[in-house]
Amino acid sequence: MRYPGWPEAQHAREAREHGVPLAASLYAELEAVADQHSLTVPTPFGGTR
Repeated sequence: MRYPGWPEAQHAREAREHGVPLAASLYAELEAVADQHSLTVPTPFGGTR
């Protein structure tokens, strides 16, 4: 049985468990911004980029 908000709750649960997928180009852009501000970018789940 599904109820209002169920799909969103399921998506949130999966995102907490597996992370949120990012395109390689977006991750590279985030790395560049982090470098400009002397920040460390977290390692993606799975340890690969």
